[in-house]
Amino acid sequence: MAVGKKDSKLSKVGKGRSGLRKKDDVFDATPEKDGVDISHDGKSAGKPHDIRDSKAWKKGESSLKKVMTNYFDFLRKSFSRMGRAEQLQTIEKFCMAITLGIAAVILCCFYSVLPMALRVISLPLFGGFAWWLATKVIAPTVIQRLSKYIHPREFDDEE
Repeated sequence: MAVGKKDSKLSKVGKGRSGLRKKDDVFDATPEKDGVDISHDGKSAGKPHDIRDSKAWKKGESSLKKVMTNYFDFLRKSFSRMGRAEQLQTIEKFCMAITLGIAAVILCCFYSVLPMALRVISLPLFGGFAWWLATKVIAPTVIQRLSKYIHPREFDDEE
């Protein structure tokens, strides 16, 4: 007897080919009459879960806080071990990197709408202006604000 012929002795359901179950094996997924959602715990039924309340989130958050605390402690210790000149150079380099990055982002915002001649001129102008702003305005301001963390000036080195 070939599969699929009309004269087969057993129906497909009886052979178990269709995947149907007996009536007793059917899973009832209708919601409860009282409206309680069984997928949530009792105290938060009907409300979406906040992922920040889970154990995994709290463990990850505490681990991340520990890593960041260790990293900032490392940076603080490294900065305090530097000499005054190194500290000032580090601050200048940091200010330059941030200012040049901001200038690049600003230029990217409208670079595509500029005519080709302005594109060629705007890139070095923005770069030069960002460098000047970083070294002449921003770095001295940051150095002044961080003066309590910078080593005092030694008079023997500068004479």
